[in-house]
Parts: sequence; C-alpha cells; structure tokens
Amino acid sequence: MGLTRHLPGRTTFANVRRYFTTPINSALPPPDPLTVRRFGHIPAALAMLAIAGGVAASSGEAASGSITVTFAVPSSTSVSTASCATGDPSRTTLGVVLPGTSAVTTADCTVGFGSTNDSSMLRVRQHDGIGRGMWMAAHGAGDATCGTGGTTVVPIGTGNNSAFGGVMQPDGKVVMVGYAYNGTTNEFAVSRTNTDGTPDTAFGTGGVARHSVGTGTSQARAVVVQPDGKLLVTGYAIGAGAQDTTVIRLNADGSLDTGFGTGGAAITAVVPGADQGRDLVLQPDGKIVVTGVASNGSNDDMVTLRYTAAGALDTTFGTGGKVIEALGTAEDAGNSVDVLTNGRIVVGGHTFDGAFDDAVIIRYDAAGARDGSFGSGGLARLDIGSGHDRLLAIAAQSDGRIVGGGSSSNGTNDDFAVLRVDSAGVLDPTFSDDGWIRTPVNVTDVINGLDLMGDGRIVVAGATDDGTTTDVAVARYETDGRLDTSFSDDGVDRAALATGHDQARGAIVGADGAIIAIGYRHNGSDWDFVARRYGSTQLVDYASASANWTVGTSMFGACLRAVGGGATVDGTTWSATGSCTATNADPWRAIATGGAVGTKVASAPAGTTTATASLRFGVRTPVTQTPGRYVAPITFEVLAPSS
Repeated sequence: MGLTRHLPGRTTFANVRRYFTTPINSALPPPDPLTVRRFGHIPAALAMLAIAGGVAASSGEAASGSITVTFAVPSSTSVSTASCATGDPSRTTLGVVLPGTSAVTTADCTVGFGSTNDSSMLRVRQHDGIGRGMWMAAHGAGDATCGTGGTTVVPIGTGNNSAFGGVMQPDGKVVMVGYAYNGTTNEFAVSRTNTDGTPDTAFGTGGVARHSVGTGTSQARAVVVQPDGKLLVTGYAIGAGAQDTTVIRLNADGSLDTGFGTGGAAITAVVPGADQGRDLVLQPDGKIVVTGVASNGSNDDMVTLRYTAAGALDTTFGTGGKVIEALGTAEDAGNSVDVLTNGRIVVGGHTFDGAFDDAVIIRYDAAGARDGSFGSGGLARLDIGSGHDRLLAIAAQSDGRIVGGGSSSNGTNDDFAVLRVDSAGVLDPTFSDDGWIRTPVNVTDVINGLDLMGDGRIVVAGATDDGTTTDVAVARYETDGRLDTSFSDDGVDRAALATGHDQARGAIVGADGAIIAIGYRHNGSDWDFVARRYGSTQLVDYASASANWTVGTSMFGACLRAVGGGATVDGTTWSATGSCTATNADPWRAIATGGAVGTKVASAPAGTTTATASLRFGVRTPVTQTPGRYVAPITFEVLAPSS
C-alpha cells in the first residue's frame, strides 16, 4: 500500500476497505452471487445519499457468516441480500435530500436467512467502526478541529526529523514513523497524536517514542497496527556493518516489545551489502510481509521477505524467507506491498529497462513463488509514459484488481500517475479508458501514498513543485479514474504547510471518511513531522423508538417493514410495521455502529432456510447540513442458534 496501512489487523477501516467491490451505479460488473459462505464475511448493503445537488451512488454486497454450534457439527447457515444488491437505487439510495428535509428508500431491502439444522437469527450493524449513522468523505478543506486549520506539526528535538509513513488506529489516533536526529546519528522515531492533533502523552515521551536500533544510523519507513494495538515498523538499521532490513514491534505505550525478534527488533542482512525495508503488510495469520531493495554489488534488486509473528524469517516463504528479484539493468525497487483476500501477495515498484524506469507489479502465491496467471510469468510491466514511470504505492481491491500511484513523465517533467490493473495483471480499460491517468498538478509532481475509501474512491498524497518550492498535494479520484471534483473543487488540494518545502509521504483514509496526509515540512531551520487532516461530516444515529421525521435533529436509521418465510420479529429492539414512511410514527431504529455487535432483527426456527426480513432506510437532515455524498455501510449477519 505504500507508506500507509489499512488491512485487517491494522485498523478498523481496513476491514471496511476490503469489504467493497464496486459501487452499484458503476459500470463494473456486480459482485458474485450472494450465496452463503459458511466461514466468511462479506458486507451486505451500502446506503448512500446526496445532499443539495450531490450525485447519489449506491452499492450492495452480500454478508455471510456462521458459527459452530457443537464441538463437531457446524450450523449450516445462509444469508442473502440479493434484493439489496441488484443495483436498484430505490433500495439502497436515498437520492438527493435537501437540507432540513427527510427521505426514505422507496423499495424494500429484503434479506433472506436461515439454517438447515438449527434456529437462526439475523443481525444488522454498520462496519465503519466510527459510531455514527452516516458520514461524508472529506471535501478538501483542512479540519479545523485538528491541529491548526487541520495541520499538526510534531517537532522532535533538534535537527532534521522526517515522517515517511503512518497509520490511523481504530480509536482515531494517528501514528507517524520516520527518523529523528539524536545529536550523533538518526534513529527510529514514532509519534502518536490524538484525534484533535495534540500529542498522546500515554505514548513514549510526550507522544514520541525514539529507538536507536542496530549499531549506527536507522530510519523507519512504514507502520501497521496489530489487532492487539501493538505497532510493527519497518525500515533499516546498521547491522553487520551495512544497512539491513529491520522490523521492530512496539507495545501500545511505545516501548519495544522484547518478545519480538531480539529485544524487540528483527534485523536481517538480506545481502552482504546494503538493503532496506520500504513497506510492510500484516497477513490475517499474523505473519509480516516486507518489501524493499537490496544491493547486488552493482545496483539494487527488489526484495520481499516474510517474518513470523515472533519476528523470525518464515522459511516457508521463498528461499529462507526471502525473494530477491533482479528485473532490469539498474535499480529494481519494491516500494509497496499488499495482500489479496485469497492470500496472494502483490508488490509494486519499478525497474530500469535500459532507457527509463517502468512501473511493475509482481504477484506471488502464499509460498513466495510467482503467480503465473498474473501478467507475464507473475510480472506486470507497465510502461505508460514517454519517460520514467514509477509505482510508489499500491492497494488491492477486494475483487483482486490493484490500484497504484506514483509518477509518470510527460516528456519534460513528472506528473501524478494513477493506474489500475485487473486480476490478470492487465491495465483495466474501465479505469480512465486505458487503465491509467496522468494528472499535472504543477511543474513536477509525485504520488508517495495511496489509500482506498469505503466506496472505492482513490485518495493519493504526495508533492508538487512549482520550480521553486515543494508543497503537499492531495487528490481524490472516482472509481472510473476521473478526478473527484467534490474534493477541493477540482479534485486536487495544494497545501503550503511551511514557508519552505514540505511534502506528503503517505495517505490515510479514516473510518469516518477523513483524509490524512503524512509527511514533513521545513520550519525555517530543519524538518519536522507533519500531518494534514481533511475532516468529514457526520449524521448521528436515530435515537428514538418512534418519531415524526419532519422534526428533530439530523439522523439516520432503519425501519423493519415485514418478516416472512417463518421468521419472527425480535420484539425487543425491532417490530414490523408495514409502512415505514418519513412522516409517521413507525418505530425507526438506530443501526449498531462503532464496532458494536449487531442488533437482532428477526429469528427463524430450525430447518427454516427461506426466512426473510424487509427493511427500509431513512434520513433527516438539518437546514445547516453540509452538501456532499454521505454513506452508511451496512452488514447483515446470520448466526445460529438464535438464542
């Protein structure tokens, strides 16, 4: 993903990102048939609305899940949201809602559920983890509630201090990693700030943890969050006389976790010369995949390593835990790594073809062998411009397509470049017609970080240079490759965070749709960590058991119209009304948010597989509601037994 981490086991939002396949209104094919998977979880429906002229979009997907009801016999559960995922906007889109008015979906989202051998229950929740009913993605303005006008500066001692990567924790706190000068040499530096941009004093010393790793200079490049809150950081440190790939693990308070590697650090001499980790990803099984570069004595090769959860090289991957790729005649670099839902590993970077750098993506199987069904022998070489093309950040979609960002030459200078390849490693013609788009921001531009929003839109962050000064640049693209003009008017925000140079090295999309660009800025004498936050706007959950939606504050909720096929209503939280309009006293309900367990909607007796529950979604907006496109990612789950 390139200097930014959002994957299951890293942040709550990671799960959101991976749940989405395509927006319903896109030209892309619909998700696979929404039948039951015994042990798995796919979200169900996405309710969206646009306010005051915004463009409405919608999406639908299946949710499935099961539990084992005895030690030996699993319950054969099923759940289907096919009626919510057909692309009919009347079921999942609230349309254009003027400020101060109410709206409901006009057709039923009917969910089928049941179990062949046990009683079952249907639950509903939101999987965005933010504790709000609906949210609108950042619209290109600095978040006034964070730092100063959306900008947080973290000065660390004296000398240069630069952040190269970051991540948002499930609690909304932001972690940045890079290096800090200790008066003699550089060392690993990790900062953590609260949601308002203030230092988290429970972390390190005054919100900063500094660690001298190895025997000389060291530098951090990327970070992920484990499910237990510990941080994994990769970069390099001086090991046996040269730069070596390094991974450290920190406890939640910023101290080294001495149970990882040796004293909290795993230092690996990949080659006799210099090597370094540039990015890492956490697999669902706890193993850690790192990509970077390693010197072969003449130039650099691409390297990918895998570690066990304890910090030892995983000898089941590649050769002794390492895969080294000599692709071209000069530098071959692994700059970004991600893991697909099927366990395959994708690495993005670049290679020299004898004249220019070409962007490359390699896909490996779980054992570190190239996947021959991708590109040519597992390698997709992507020559898109008239000069150098480099991939510095990638992110895998849940359907196997891969989005990448970096730079591409226009013949004179470099521009922002974003591309997408399909699951076969071929440029995707549904993305900007030919699979890639080049965006000139100023004279020379580069994307250093990339992340995906819950609805599939693409956020990138990097630097733009006008020939004199380098500034932070953040852009957002639609799923078809067009610039999203609801962000900063033209799709790109150019932010001068200092009187001198500054740039973003990573991009983060929060669970609430906020965007954070991470990097460094010059303070007049040296460099500091910096984060720029673009805030989101939220609608709260519906809070009453019944109401007339022509009055009250902004809110989002659901109403159960009917049950069928042998299903019975929960009777405690929900009741079926048969109407569900915006202006009557039907019992609209809040949908569990913020990572809470879903609320029980209906039950079915053992052996019933045709039970149904039909719901509608509704919203009321205040007269002061900010225009934009709001989303509420909904998940339906079926569990057995029902008690």
